Amino acid sequence: MYTITLMKVKKQTHMVGLEEADPTAMERLPAEFIRETLITPIAFQDGHLHVAMPPGTNLEEIDRVRLHSQATVSYVHASENALRRHHRAYLVDPSEALDALSDAAASDHGLEAGDEQEDDLTAEDTAIVKLVSRIIEDAIVREASDVHIEPQEGRTAIRFRVDGLLSLVQTVPSNLHRAMVARIKILASLDIAQRRSPQDGRIQAGQRSSASDIRVSTVPTVYGEKVVMRLLKGSDAIPTLAKLGFSSANLKRFEDAIHRPYGLVLVTGPTGSGKSFTLFSALQQVNREETNVVTVEDPVEYKLPGLNQVQVNPRAGVTFPSALRAFLRQDPDVILVGEIRDSETAQIATEAALTGHLVLATLHTNDAAGAITRINQMGVERFNVSASLIAVVAQRLVRRVCERCSQPVSPKPEALDALGLAAGTMPEGATPSEGAGCEHCGGSGYRGRTAIHELITVDAALRDAILHGANGEAIQDLAQTAGALNLRQDAVEKAWRGVTTFEEVLRVTNA
Repeated sequence: MYTITLMKVKKQTHMVGLEEADPTAMERLPAEFIRETLITPIAFQDGHLHVAMPPGTNLEEIDRVRLHSQATVSYVHASENALRRHHRAYLVDPSEALDALSDAAASDHGLEAGDEQEDDLTAEDTAIVKLVSRIIEDAIVREASDVHIEPQEGRTAIRFRVDGLLSLVQTVPSNLHRAMVARIKILASLDIAQRRSPQDGRIQAGQRSSASDIRVSTVPTVYGEKVVMRLLKGSDAIPTLAKLGFSSANLKRFEDAIHRPYGLVLVTGPTGSGKSFTLFSALQQVNREETNVVTVEDPVEYKLPGLNQVQVNPRAGVTFPSALRAFLRQDPDVILVGEIRDSETAQIATEAALTGHLVLATLHTNDAAGAITRINQMGVERFNVSASLIAVVAQRLVRRVCERCSQPVSPKPEALDALGLAAGTMPEGATPSEGAGCEHCGGSGYRGRTAIHELITVDAALRDAILHGANGEAIQDLAQTAGALNLRQDAVEKAWRGVTTFEEVLRVTNA
């Protein structure tokens, strides 16, 4: 271990940043060291190396930088995601690295693409270990939510879901597939000998990963086992409600709802629409020292301090209904139900909301009004729904225009026409934009996503309508009369403000 000399290693607050970095400075340190530590050279001047590194880095590692570079060192802090994006631009392209690794894995065993022989390939082979590690690393760098490893005839396709869309990033020879799957199963503590039944597991991500856990699912197909890895972000990645894309009016109404002492709040939308982020952002607001917050989830994705979180485990007798019954004997103030899937769960959740508890839950319906009628159809009496329900949020995710290459545009008439908007008219203060495509967004013009919302709060008129069996259309009309916007209207407002594009609004809301 080396002692850091303060004269040679110091933090600087006014220094060149990543955007102004000199790419040639990356050559001062080994690429593997940069990937491992995230310590990133950004300038080299007169024998002095300037680096950026994530907060919390052990300063002893800076001494390793000095030894590698034979230079004096100063540093600034940068976020992990910013550093990884910089690596993606200036280190060896991960896709090229995957090509090299897959070629190496095959050539190590004298195999050609399409060769059927694979028995001597094992999950412990160095090339296979590196290949799987690089796939996961590449997915994290690209901020993918899911990795699909798909066996096909003659090849294995690797696809990433980024900002809600799947794209092919790599193919590897089919003879590597079984060893790759075995390696992933070992990491996820799954049975490598069982290839004919679906399996589920988890991989604990490394300390320097922006993903907290990786959920693994395997399913047998005609060409072999397909693997899907879902990269779950850590609890520190859960944003505040103000950063979830709520309009100012919807944000105030939703915050009012979750700060009520009791009642039922529903969040609805398809898988992958951001319901969990919305619920946990809400829990962060109501989770206080004097409040007992309990959750039942399947699975537990985000572990938050101060919450009592229960994982559904049917084999052990822990189901949504049984956990809810137990919760009611645990003196709860706030109860989160990961998903209302059946009439029993719906009934208990509603009764809990009626007996002095705030209940937050998700439900799978297309819109907010549909969630209200769905609860009725699940066997909950109309008068109980009417008395307990506070608010319903329906949401989807739309891609955001890339901030780096955003430019003002005139909306395309065909897109406006498809949305029922008049061409040539623009609201006052509107700034429609689109991304030209840059390195930051991979040429797509989009970077990241934001939510669009439909929020129905239950007032006296709506409560009466629910009590008398109003259908979804009547509930929707009443909500809009009271000022609620539907999903498309909320998305259109975001397009006028340049947050997203009208084409993206059409893609997400054209149902």
